[in-house]
Amino acid sequence: MVKSRMQAPGAGLEYSNTLDCATKVLRNEGVLAFWKGTAARIPRVAVGQSITLAGYDQIMLIINKFF
Repeated sequence: MVKSRMQAPGAGLEYSNTLDCATKVLRNEGVLAFWKGTAARIPRVAVGQSITLAGYDQIMLIINKFF
């Protein structure tokens, strides 16, 4: 969440650095703000990691066949 805030347009005007961003979020929005968007992100990350793992296994099978 902090990374996303820092990458947003105009973040340089609102936050001076990563620690400043995290401090302001904690002070103004509370600790639960750090987990905003987690429910939407979990399915996307799970699918992406599944594809990566399956691809890695297939690539390793091909590499081991030749080397």
